[in-house]
Amino acid sequence: MCAVTVDGAPLRHVVRHSPTGFEWGYAGSGPADLALSILLDFTRDEDLAHRLHQDFKFTFVCRFPADKWTLAGADILTWLREHGAAPASLKWCDAAKTYTGARRP
Repeated sequence: MCAVTVDGAPLRHVVRHSPTGFEWGYAGSGPADLALSILLDFTRDEDLAHRLHQDFKFTFVCRFPADKWTLAGADILTWLREHGAAPASLKWCDAAKTYTGARRP
């Protein structure tokens, strides 16, 4: 079982690909939902999150180590800018946010 938090609070699972929850470290449905959930939490922009979550999955989520990971909001913000996110889509972004994931025994 996987636990993902944002600044210590559980990250809400936006179910689109995987009804069973988050995963990471490969290119499946659980990682796709994790990418979508992170982007939606970070930007509050559904169109942007849905449009970019697969690219975000391949850049970050597929590469997370199996046991534990941390992703800084500043890195997400940089990535979004590099991928052409409009400034209006970034107005809610908080570069100080921290996302973490860990496997539970």
